[in-house]
Amino acid sequence: DCIFVESPLMLVPPEADIDDKLGGVYVNKVHRAAILRFVALPDPTKARILELFCPEHLRVTVGKGHERWQEEVTKDGFFEHLAKLGVEVGSDEHDKAVIWRFIRIWDVNCADVAGGIGLLGWTSRANHSCQPNATRSLLPGGQMANVAIQAIVAGEEIFCSYLLDDDLLKPREKRQELLKPWNFKCACSRCSSPEDTLVDGGTTPEAEADIQKLISDAKGAAVDLSELRSAWVNFDVPDNHWLRPQVDAGLRDLDELEGNYLGARDRQAAILKFWDEMLPAAASIQRARLRGVLGDHERRLGNYMDALRLYCEGLAEVSSFQFAGHTTVEDLRGKLQSLLTCEKGNCKQ
Repeated sequence: DCIFVESPLMLVPPEADIDDKLGGVYVNKVHRAAILRFVALPDPTKARILELFCPEHLRVTVGKGHERWQEEVTKDGFFEHLAKLGVEVGSDEHDKAVIWRFIRIWDVNCADVAGGIGLLGWTSRANHSCQPNATRSLLPGGQMANVAIQAIVAGEEIFCSYLLDDDLLKPREKRQELLKPWNFKCACSRCSSPEDTLVDGGTTPEAEADIQKLISDAKGAAVDLSELRSAWVNFDVPDNHWLRPQVDAGLRDLDELEGNYLGARDRQAAILKFWDEMLPAAASIQRARLRGVLGDHERRLGNYMDALRLYCEGLAEVSSFQFAGHTTVEDLRGKLQSLLTCEKGNCKQ
């Protein structure tokens, strides 16, 4: 069920170009646009924003190639960088303190919404869990819906995830590292469990970046499939390793390039099975997408009833997300409609 829908307190249009003088991904022109939008807001709206959670430090994501890591930026360093972006806040210490508090609030509370990046008052107040009972759904006009993904009784706290869907499939230590910008150590049911079902050993620290590079290389114009297949041999990880879905995704794409559509279908089925087993009560939107992709594989193989079942299961899984324009819902509806109206002999039969 939908718990509530809200509009952002402020909305910043997406900025395609970034400033990389600090090597930063987030200390960029989006920060400049956010500050300029904030100072123009009415005082009551500013006050609501400044009441939101504010971390002690500003941590930015910096990167080189496919690698990403986080670094802290000091107050003086941030204002020095801001001046290089053409934003002068003057010498008044009170004004600087307000801007410094705002940008730290913005950095940990902002969220992607339709039309840009938004700051949402009620949504930002939900606490995190690695086994959430609610998730967020983007709506047209910058609105955000908060939707239950499992039963929530009266008086029970609503939890969402501050992490991306794929990050929830990482081991406890990696999730805790990703949560550092919010200045807390997660003690949810998953993090408090003495055993972690996800394995982390047997790979190098650079493994995730290497896997993403291989996946990217497979989409290039000129691909040597034999070399690519040899490279994937280095990532022989067990079924319960957190990198398993990424490896299967890469091998699935390679199978498709080689014309092994049956193998590609099996890889996609393995990815869906991993999600079902490791996050049985969460990330239903992602699982619905995975069912839709698996349905596409079945349809290509001529298994039309299996495709029909997967499309319907995907739609059933996102039955709480029946908002006009919801991309996952519309995509699954389109797949189902295309299948039901197909004039191809076997499919029509």
